[in-house]
Amino acid sequence: MAATKSMLRKVLISLGSIVLSFVVYFSFNGITDYLSSTLGYVLNDNQRTQILSRVPEEFRNNYFFSSFGMGECESLKGDLCVTVVFVDDELSSWKTEEADLLKTEAQKVFEKMKGDAAEKGIELNVTAVYKTAQSSGDLSIGDFNTWVKNAVNSAELPQYSKLNAKLEMEYGVDNAPVVFCVNREGRSFAKTSTITNSTEFVVLYNDVSSLYHELCHVFGAVDFYFPEEVKTLAETHLPESIMNATGGEVDDLTAYLIGWTDTLSEKAQQFLTATNHLTESDMEEYQADETFTGYVENKRIGNVIYTGNLIDGILNGEGICEEDGCIWKGNFKNGVLDGYGTYTDECGDVYKGDFVEGEKHGNGKYTWANGDFYEGQFKNGLMHGQGQLTWSDSTYYVGDFVE
Repeated sequence: MAATKSMLRKVLISLGSIVLSFVVYFSFNGITDYLSSTLGYVLNDNQRTQILSRVPEEFRNNYFFSSFGMGECESLKGDLCVTVVFVDDELSSWKTEEADLLKTEAQKVFEKMKGDAAEKGIELNVTAVYKTAQSSGDLSIGDFNTWVKNAVNSAELPQYSKLNAKLEMEYGVDNAPVVFCVNREGRSFAKTSTITNSTEFVVLYNDVSSLYHELCHVFGAVDFYFPEEVKTLAETHLPESIMNATGGEVDDLTAYLIGWTDTLSEKAQQFLTATNHLTESDMEEYQADETFTGYVENKRIGNVIYTGNLIDGILNGEGICEEDGCIWKGNFKNGVLDGYGTYTDECGDVYKGDFVEGEKHGNGKYTWANGDFYEGQFKNGLMHGQGQLTWSDSTYYVGDFVE
């Protein structure tokens, strides 16, 4: 009995030691993590102060410098290697020929970036590494972490928290942004950093035209297309900017933010002076509104008034859209009618029928305000195929229509 108690005591002491070791270990690591995090913030603040010292004092608190010189991708110059990852998930996948086409178009973008930099006297060498991956989870501007981390693991990239830094070392380059490509319609976006040593990447849907714009984000550029006040000021002082439209050029302020010039031009300073009153909180609020997901009523989006569902600020789902007396009603997909819907123009003409990517396509009926109507097949917005055209006096034609 005594031997049993002695053995039990030894077991309990051993278990206690193990538990105590775990407590000490995790407490120590918790303290270490806290101190490391606190020290990191102090170092970030010091580096942030140093970075902003290069900016004229009157503009240092301007929102458009919120990402200036921060993150692993600090300036768009030197040797750049872009890791392009083609990701298949539950909603879409890539065919070989589709991926090859995107590679070709992306290479044109990289060449244009190189040429634009050269015009500013900046040496920029761009190469690309292509990978494939599987992923799962939600993917939107507001919810992407799980999806991206799954893609990172599937592509066998370095750990998410040190993604860019590890790739820079692996490739031996100055900057190594990552672009995750999704083969469906959607609103492309960039995850940028307002602190040092933070992962930065682009999620690109199947429209390469926004690639240049999104990569500029990674290197510190900021959107000029919202709110309306900023858009108007940008069109006045920084016209044709790539940050106001996907097909634009690198304007004076964007060139400064991405490291292509050390001087703020007069136009850039005029824009900054006019936007100096905007706070980061203001712009975060505008950003949340611009990329809202959910149901809205009578919301102005660009030039239209919309009631219905939005995904990342884009018309998706059942809704009604009005502009200059014209009304679209039905199922929207990526901003345009797709499926069955109704269109009424400013003159009172009405179309009810099938839409494909915003065009009348399929079967439908078009009724003019004077009572004439056509019922039959449409193709790319035009009467095409079998149909019947009936005039208001009841005479009609049944047969083939060509465009």
